[in-house]
Amino acid sequence: MRTNLYLLFLIVLSYSPIFGQITVQNITIPKVGDTLRTATDNLPSNINITNPGPNQTWDFSNLVAPFVTETVLLNPSEGMSSFQFPTATYMIKQTDNAEFYFRNTNNQTLQLGFTGEAPGGLGINILAKYVPLKSTNRPR
Repeated sequence: MRTNLYLLFLIVLSYSPIFGQITVQNITIPKVGDTLRTATDNLPSNINITNPGPNQTWDFSNLVAPFVTETVLLNPSEGMSSFQFPTATYMIKQTDNAEFYFRNTNNQTLQLGFTGEAPGGLGINILAKYVPLKSTNRPR
């Protein structure tokens, strides 16, 4: 899952449509102590998403979001595996003891990796570090 997943916040818009495009600046990038609230509409209807670009109108007033999740961004030093991610600027702890580590830069948020129990309930703890892809020139 990409870091951008945590930058995209679902905003529940009700009663009137809002017009415009968002601009994400580093002042809006999440930091330690912030609480991210995510509202989920499991059965959206009558939503028409058009191609991106200028002069778009998106109407989300029909969304109904009965499920709201709050995620608190913690200091990475509070994590059990913080030493594995020394450049992390914040950490998200899930209820299943999974910890997700992130680093903010001036223009992006990068997910560095995670640690915790592997999915499936087998009791296997894992450590996953994400490594950026590097371009190499190989002879043919």
